[in-house]
Amino acid sequence: HSLIKGAYQSNSWVFTAATAGSSKAEMISPDVTSSLGGSTVTFAWNPGSAATGYALWVGRQPGGYDLYAGAEGTRTSKTLTNLPADGSPVYVTLWSLINGTYQCNEYIYQAANP
Repeated sequence: HSLIKGAYQSNSWVFTAATAGSSKAEMISPDVTSSLGGSTVTFAWNPGSAATGYALWVGRQPGGYDLYAGAEGTRTSKTLTNLPADGSPVYVTLWSLINGTYQCNEYIYQAANP
């Protein structure tokens, strides 16, 4: 309410609450606590409750994409081939498109041993 010239006047507003659980996608496979199974790996993620699209980066450095970078549309998995099999770290960035903005979760895997 606003007091204007000795009288209260009001405005009515309608707000829409944020959707509960609006979250980014999260990697569900492979398990980050184990090494990658070989040079061919299927990465799978849950869709998150607010994401409308995904992108996947895979690289040899944090945030890198020298091994793979792709827009995945609405798919929730991607099989990659020719990944390293030398026991080195493999960095994965999973991007979620939420309300027109990309947000990410980052993961570190260990490549399969030779």
